[in-house]
Amino acid sequence: MDTPRPRTLRAARLTAGLAAAALGAGSLAGLAVPAHAADTTGFPRTLTFEPSKLIATADAVYAVGFEEADDATESHGYVQKVGSGDPVDLGEGTTVADAALTDDGNLLVVGTVSDGDGTDSATWSIDTADLGQPGPAPEPTLAPSGDRVSLVDVDSAGPYTVGNDGAGQLRIWQEDDAVAVVADAAEATATASTGAVGQRTWYLAGSAWDPVTTATLWAVTEEGEDPDPVLLGAAGDDPDQYVQSMAVDPATDIAYVLTLRDNEDGPQTYGLNVVTAGEDTYVPLDYATALALSPDGDTVYLSTGYDIVALDADDVASYAEGSDVPSVYLDSDDTLTELATDPAGNVFAAGGNDVFAVAVPEAPTALAAAPDPMSTEGVTASWDEGKYAWQLEDAGGAPARYRYEIRSADDEVVDSGTTNDQIVSVSGLQPGTTYDVRVASTNGLLDSPWVEQQVTTHDRYLSAPSALAVQGSLTVGSTLSFAATGAWEAGTDVTYEWYGATESMGGQIATGPTLTLTAEHLGLTITGVATGTKAGAAGVALVARASGTVANPAQPPITAPVTPPAPKVLAAATPKISGTARVGETLVAKPGKWTAGAKLSYQWEAAGKPIKGADGRKLTLTKALKGKRIGVTVTGSLTGYATESRTSKETAKVGGAAKAGAKPGKGKGGKGGKGGKPGKGKGGKPGKGGKGHR
Repeated sequence: MDTPRPRTLRAARLTAGLAAAALGAGSLAGLAVPAHAADTTGFPRTLTFEPSKLIATADAVYAVGFEEADDATESHGYVQKVGSGDPVDLGEGTTVADAALTDDGNLLVVGTVSDGDGTDSATWSIDTADLGQPGPAPEPTLAPSGDRVSLVDVDSAGPYTVGNDGAGQLRIWQEDDAVAVVADAAEATATASTGAVGQRTWYLAGSAWDPVTTATLWAVTEEGEDPDPVLLGAAGDDPDQYVQSMAVDPATDIAYVLTLRDNEDGPQTYGLNVVTAGEDTYVPLDYATALALSPDGDTVYLSTGYDIVALDADDVASYAEGSDVPSVYLDSDDTLTELATDPAGNVFAAGGNDVFAVAVPEAPTALAAAPDPMSTEGVTASWDEGKYAWQLEDAGGAPARYRYEIRSADDEVVDSGTTNDQIVSVSGLQPGTTYDVRVASTNGLLDSPWVEQQVTTHDRYLSAPSALAVQGSLTVGSTLSFAATGAWEAGTDVTYEWYGATESMGGQIATGPTLTLTAEHLGLTITGVATGTKAGAAGVALVARASGTVANPAQPPITAPVTPPAPKVLAAATPKISGTARVGETLVAKPGKWTAGAKLSYQWEAAGKPIKGADGRKLTLTKALKGKRIGVTVTGSLTGYATESRTSKETAKVGGAAKAGAKPGKGKGGKGGKGGKPGKGKGGKPGKGGKGHR
């Protein structure tokens, strides 16, 4: 692809040289400014023009640029203190290419003034105190000869400008004097200066045209030594390459140059050239548009479209697209084309008409580091409000981002990371060892200063029971408690927690040494946790899970009442008594006829009252029964039959015992037995029942 040689004016808008040079002694103003920050509030700010250069100081951010027109006589150059009033319009036909602050606080602007007869180089000196104030634009000072469109340095003698003379030579000018001839057939699109007055080195990066366009860096010493050009960019058959931006570290004289290569058979390629002592190290990039250095020279900032990335200046050569490096995305409508840093390290960027600020974050406060209360191998730390990101979001806040490091006594980083929380826990450390905990706020690109605190991990665990169990019934209404095997170390604070879970969810349901189960706990698996803590030792948590799930109490079975069948009627007879009612005689109960199989029992009564122990079929009459009438009750029982009882008729009163030799009784013996006289015939024998006489 055939791309025309970049116009010097337009290319100059991509420089960062003077902003970087302002970091070195003897260069542009801002060197002796205290390292506090420009105001970063209210950004992004939208200007009425597109900046071609940003200058950030300890007090303000300045932007210069112009509105380009098809006819150069209709363009307008502008200068503005960002965030303070309207821009200064340098007038019709003006363009702005470069600017710098002078030692007296003026803003020195260089560019061109065009009229119908031609274009002249011009310089405007503007008191920064007048920026934002109403009034006429300052008149330019026109250079009598030469196309001077970039600044390389400013001192008490005035500005040093860079441009081409009528013969195409690239020169450095002081007022109207050419103090150095840099090269033939070349132009500079980025400049920088380092060193004290009288010992300065001026860096010019641009293009040499003969025989082809070649990206080149020239280092010109104030002593007048001939510059030794360094060819920049990637090697290849098509060397048409251009310089986009440059910054030089005044402490090391290392130059960082962005180059663009225009390939005939493919897309453009970009690269970062790191030039040290005349040697160029080329780092290929996918895309880059601007470059700046941090105030200490330790960080190289690149704009890569809508992002700014930060590279370690000592390890730039290892960078590759997609590397895990600090970065920040800016919500710009246009590609970022300008970068600048202020003495405090804040980064400013321009994209289209917008100017963005990436401020160094405030350092965290209230850092508190402590050993992990439950481990001998961990530490915890909290800062600011000591909240998790979700807690800050719930409160309507926007969580910040933080970096943390854990460093050993020999300053080795043993753990690190980033988090949106204001709490961090780190494990895997050594017991009883002292570490340095460091925390910084970050926005992805810039970090705050570290805050730090030392902490020593616990060297032992406290003595705890060997086992823990949950005791009690897992039924609603029951109370569960803990049963420990062994005791806690003296002075231990013990807390208790209860958790309930189903197959799909769970959580804490109560605290305290006991848990009374309710209907809300039905179906839960219950787990208890007892946690012991004590100052100077790592705590211990014991966990016990109850077997089964919570259920309702067991209920006794409910059965229908059973009505037994009506018993059968037992056939019964009234008993009779045989025998003589006389003391010493034996009475016999005759039960009569009962239902077959019935079991009969007997109870003898005297005068209607049961005789103790008289429960047999026979009863021998004793003296105690004399004078009483005797009866007997027979009771019959048989399975399936109602029990029946029958009582006999009572006997006559029991008489006394019979006397020896007594007359024959009046038994029913033979009739001839009366009186004891011999009867006639057979009647002489005693009749039946005559046993009453002896």
